[in-house]
Amino acid sequence: MILTEGTILKSRYEIHKKLAAGGFGNVYLAEDKLKGGLLAIKETLYEDFSEGDVNKLKEQFRFEAEILVHLSHPRLPRVEDFFEEGNKYYLVMEYIDGEDLQKIIDENSSIPLSQILDWSIQLCNVMEYLHSQKPAPVIFRDLKPKNIMLSRKGEIKLIDFGISKLFDSRDKTKSAARAASQYYAPPEQYTSSGTDTLSDVYSLGATFYFLFTHYHPVDAIDRLTDTLTLNKPSALNEAITPELDNIILKAMDLNKNKRFKSVSHLREALEKIAPSYGELPDTIELCGKLIDNTAAEKIDNFKIQPSGSLYRSSTASREIIEKERTAKGKILCALISLAALILVIFILRPFIAGYAMDQAKLFYKTGDYGKAINFLKGSQFLGNSGTEVAFALGQCYLCNSDYDKSIEEFEKIKFAFDAHYWLCKAYILRDKKDDYEKIISELESYLKDVPGDYRAWLDLGNSFLDCKGKNIENDSESLNKALNCYLKSRETLYFYDYTSQREYYIWQKDRNKISYLLDIEFGIGRVYQLLGDYEMALRQYESIKKINPLYSKLENEISSIIEKINKSDDYSVTSGVILGDAYLLLGKFNEALEEYKNALKKDKSFNNNAYFLMHMGQASLAASNTKGAINYFKSALDIISQNPDKYKDLTIVIPGMESVSMSYISPGESSKQDRSLPSNNDKNEKIYLKELYSSSGTLSVVSPEEKILPQSNGGSELYYYMAEAYETEKNFPEAIKNYETYIELCPRGVFSLAARDNISRLEKKQ
Repeated sequence: MILTEGTILKSRYEIHKKLAAGGFGNVYLAEDKLKGGLLAIKETLYEDFSEGDVNKLKEQFRFEAEILVHLSHPRLPRVEDFFEEGNKYYLVMEYIDGEDLQKIIDENSSIPLSQILDWSIQLCNVMEYLHSQKPAPVIFRDLKPKNIMLSRKGEIKLIDFGISKLFDSRDKTKSAARAASQYYAPPEQYTSSGTDTLSDVYSLGATFYFLFTHYHPVDAIDRLTDTLTLNKPSALNEAITPELDNIILKAMDLNKNKRFKSVSHLREALEKIAPSYGELPDTIELCGKLIDNTAAEKIDNFKIQPSGSLYRSSTASREIIEKERTAKGKILCALISLAALILVIFILRPFIAGYAMDQAKLFYKTGDYGKAINFLKGSQFLGNSGTEVAFALGQCYLCNSDYDKSIEEFEKIKFAFDAHYWLCKAYILRDKKDDYEKIISELESYLKDVPGDYRAWLDLGNSFLDCKGKNIENDSESLNKALNCYLKSRETLYFYDYTSQREYYIWQKDRNKISYLLDIEFGIGRVYQLLGDYEMALRQYESIKKINPLYSKLENEISSIIEKINKSDDYSVTSGVILGDAYLLLGKFNEALEEYKNALKKDKSFNNNAYFLMHMGQASLAASNTKGAINYFKSALDIISQNPDKYKDLTIVIPGMESVSMSYISPGESSKQDRSLPSNNDKNEKIYLKELYSSSGTLSVVSPEEKILPQSNGGSELYYYMAEAYETEKNFPEAIKNYETYIELCPRGVFSLAARDNISRLEKKQ
């Protein structure tokens, strides 16, 4: 519940209004009734979280308070109080009267580069202070323009220490994805290799990129997978010199060992080039933007008429105005003004229409869709009636949840680039769970014209899956169609580019292709789950979890599988193994080990199953039984070396969608396990698709250049897990040896980046 105006906290702080809201709580403006003055109060909410998550959030909130209490720097907010009330935590801080740099840059297109350089150097100074803390440096880990405030006095202030940490070289930050902000997080923050002071150097470089160019940089994941390329800053702003180009790009190097060695080195490089950008301009207090001091004097020399125009206060002016008050004078002035206005509008119409479009883009970018729509309509009124305006209006209405108007706009330009897809999307959002026939019909019509659009195949698969039980199709046919759509979406993922038309692309809320791939794999997992093939469903979910440990949809589906197995009367040894796999994915390692051990007691043949032993090793490693984990991993590798064909890459064979046959064999089952999907058409051609999984369950991403990226060979990840176990035992030579073996087998595997970072770190320790 949002605190209302007048609410009193701790019998001392009176709430005035809400300043901001986020996923975990709110920030309020409050008055200190004891000492006087305004303060900012940060509140953390726990209603929508599990008990375990609540404890983690409380820990994180306390940690943020403890960090700020022990820090003292003019560029950091001062902490006044920290308390718990009504099962909520509150952090009382200095109120910063200003705006964040994201908003300032978005709303001001002509800030002098010397001013931005000054802000950049201020940022370096405060980051140097954080990194110089003893006994361990404070790693900020979420530096981005949104977390940097500029006060009305022109002072930079860092806010939101919610995901900061005290640096510990042994901490690999397993939940790194939680801390990763799109565009500004370094590549190591997405992996288990851990973050350090050089991670903040990357985020500083990415922040400078946005400040100087007014564009977000390309996300590190997109750069790693060669999905998008990072342009030089000077390509987006001609005023940027080659020296500044080199500074920003060096700070943003994907290899952290090639970045500046510290923030101090980065600051010195900026200070060296600062004189070439001129002197810092004089500014007055910030009121939404920086204002020239001399402007105030000019306005003071004038008075305002009721009509809003400016005139000098003089006797001659008053006499002229008195004469113009006659009826004839008024009419004449009105006609002259109207004629002048029409002439000006006619001459400047293209420029005003262009300005309206620019303003619409600005408001769309900041999420103010209502204002964006008003400017777009103004641009249309001034004669700008092209397809881009209709496309932009359709997107703004869509984001504003006005689906009927969005459909109306997209219908006008249905055959323009990408418009038909967004028409389908509008139907999906409007008719969700009500009119699947219309949605499916529209998507199928679009895909006849654009058969390579992976987004539409994914939406069509979801529609077939969601209509299960809606009497459009029988269950098996819907599942067959859904699976076929997901496979087609995966097949076309890296060969269709909707970003090539720049004028349309800027009006789309883009996602990187990794997120689409995860949704595709999740859809395939749901198909298997609905078929009751929990083993294959969990293998899909396991692969997703390796790419993004915090993929939000997994926990409910995995918990559902556990619930159904526990309620089932047909419980078997294989069911116990599947239950163990599910517990392992949820991080319940002791429960997983218990299930695995029970299965092993009942069926000794599991000792000959590499996949089972690998999971036993993972659970043992997580439960701190490193010696046991190493033994399990070694046994699994021995089995794979003796049976290479059995554990090679898997292949899906789909004869007319009749069946899906996998080469993986579970203990206690027949040597050829067949998982069938019913089919109504035996005449369809056979379709052979390369499955993106190895026997270790590794997810691979298809790229135009290398076909499969990252890659994985059967059992290769066992070397990575074994290296982690050796590292835990401080046997660094063996750890390095196994990391190197993994990289040799999978130079672009899921864990290859983390493995290279770990080798570099361990070599320094030897």
